[in-house]
Amino acid sequence: MSFATERAMQEMYCGAIKEKTIRMLQHDVDWRRFRANSERAIARTAEENESYKTDYVLRVGKAREELLRKAGSLTHEHPTPVGTDRFDGDRINRLAQTKVRDDHERTLLAILNDEITGYEDIEESIRAREHFRGGPTKEFKRTTDRRSGRDRRMPER
Repeated sequence: MSFATERAMQEMYCGAIKEKTIRMLQHDVDWRRFRANSERAIARTAEENESYKTDYVLRVGKAREELLRKAGSLTHEHPTPVGTDRFDGDRINRLAQTKVRDDHERTLLAILNDEITGYEDIEESIRAREHFRGGPTKEFKRTTDRRSGRDRRMPER
């Protein structure tokens, strides 16, 4: 699966879980956590995009050096066929640019996954709090059942 498809699916899931979490928010603390998570993801994405734009040439240069170092190292793989140049400049430049783009997409996906995890954590804490809230009342009602005889032994309707 390509990065574009995977990212589109993750963004769709993020939007759905964001809406679901918004419906569950009731307290100011939850809203603060939600906004902080959202703002942190927006800031990290903007920072990564800005860094990608400004440092693109530097990143490609480092990737090119790494690929050249790998091409020049001894390997225990099959030998290069005769007439094939392992130091083809155009090919190494294309590979370096592709590697930089893929690393950028992986970083954006990681940021999106962190945002999703933050929303899931908020949702889980709300669920735990809501589950705890009704527990004692239900137990008290169950133990103080005032029905008589056979009706008391029957489950509630």
